[in-house]
Amino acid sequence: MLKRREVLKAGLALTPLGAALGRAQGGFTLTLVHTNDTHAHLEPVELTLSGKKTPVGGVARRVALFDRLRAQAKNPLFLDAGDVFQGTLYFNQYRGLADRYFMHRALYRVMALGNHEFDLGPGPLADFLKGARFKVVSANVDVSQEPRLKGLFAPYAVVVVGGERIGVIGLTTPDTKEIANPGPTVAFLDPYESAQKAVYELLSKGVNKIVVLSHLGYGEDLKLARRLVGAQVIVGGHSHTLLGSFPHKELSPMGPYPTVVKNPEGKDVLVVQAWEWGKVVGLLEVTFGAKGELLAYKGEALLMTPEAAPEDFFAKEALLAYAQPVMALMQQVIAEARVDLVGERAVVRRRESNLGNLIADGMLWKTKNAGTQIALQNGGGIRASIPKGPITVGKVYEVLPSGTPWWSWT
Repeated sequence: MLKRREVLKAGLALTPLGAALGRAQGGFTLTLVHTNDTHAHLEPVELTLSGKKTPVGGVARRVALFDRLRAQAKNPLFLDAGDVFQGTLYFNQYRGLADRYFMHRALYRVMALGNHEFDLGPGPLADFLKGARFKVVSANVDVSQEPRLKGLFAPYAVVVVGGERIGVIGLTTPDTKEIANPGPTVAFLDPYESAQKAVYELLSKGVNKIVVLSHLGYGEDLKLARRLVGAQVIVGGHSHTLLGSFPHKELSPMGPYPTVVKNPEGKDVLVVQAWEWGKVVGLLEVTFGAKGELLAYKGEALLMTPEAAPEDFFAKEALLAYAQPVMALMQQVIAEARVDLVGERAVVRRRESNLGNLIADGMLWKTKNAGTQIALQNGGGIRASIPKGPITVGKVYEVLPSGTPWWSWT
C-alpha cells in the first residue's frame, strides 16, 4: 500500500477550490452525467409538482437529454450507479434486456453493479452482462468461484474522455448477500479496502482523475469519502437520495448537490446521487489540474420534466414495441379494493399501513397449511399504493415487483 508521501507525489494534494478562474480554465473539465436506481422504469412516472401532476422521467426523455449533452456539455461521461434491475413489469418480461437496449441508445459508458442485479441469481445477470456495450464495474464483488460471471465485469474501468484517462471504480453494497440472491459462489468484500486498493492501482498506471461509482447508499458514501484517499468524486446510488435545490414544496432533498466532504488529507471530495427511477439526472461539472487536483466544480440534479427535455421520437417508438406484451399483462383485473391501500414510501418505511397489513395477512393465509402463525412484511418491500377500485396484475407487480415480498429492498 502506498505511503502518504507517495500518494501526494502522485498528485493527490488538491488545491483550494477557490483557485483563480484563469487556472481553472487551464485545466481539464469533465461533465459527469449520472443516474441510479432506475429499476426498470422505462416509462415516465407522474409526480405532483407545485400542485400540478407532471410526467417525469422515462427513457425517451433521457435519450433526448443525453443527445443534447453530448453536443453541448464539456467532455460528458455517462454513468449509472446500479439497480437497473427490478421494479416494473418490464423487468419481469425482459430481465433487464429492455433497459440494456436503451442504455446502449443513450451511450452510457460505465455502470456499477447494484444489489438488485443479483435478484435472479448469477445466470440472468450473466445474460445481461454478456451483451453490454458499456463497462460494468465492482471492486468488492468476488466471483472467482462463480464461472458464469467470471470476466464479465471488472473492479474499475479506464475510459478516455476528451483525450484524458478517467478511472471509474465500482462498489456494491455488501448487504447484497442477504437482500438479494447472488448464491453461495459470489462473495462481497469490504468496500473501503477494495476501493482504496483500486485507487492505488489506477495511480500506479498514471490515472489520477478518479471517480467512485458506488452502490452503497448516501450515508455510506459520506463515510467512504472521509476515509478514502485519491478519489475526487463519489457518484452514488442504493439509498434513492434526492440532493439539490428545487422550487417544488413536494420535494424534500436530503442535502446539497454536490455534498462536499473532507478526505483524510483534508481535501474536498464531491458526493452526488440522482434520486430514483430516472426522475432526475445528475449533472456534475468538475475541472481538474494536470496532477488530478480539483480546481473548480458546479452541478445540479436536473428534474426530468417535459421542460427539461422533449421525448426522443425513435426511443419512444421503440418503447412502444417493448410495451405490447407488458400492457396485455398489466390490464388483467384480478381483484377490487374497497378503500385506498397506502404504500407510499414515507408511510410504509416508518409505520404500519393497511396495505402492509393486507400483504402480511395474505402470506399468513397462503401458508396456513404449513402451520404458520406470524407473517411479517418489511416496509421497504412495498413499492406503491393501490387506489380504491379494480386491482390489476400490473398494479400488484408495481407494489411487489420482486414477487417475493419478504425480501429486503433498498
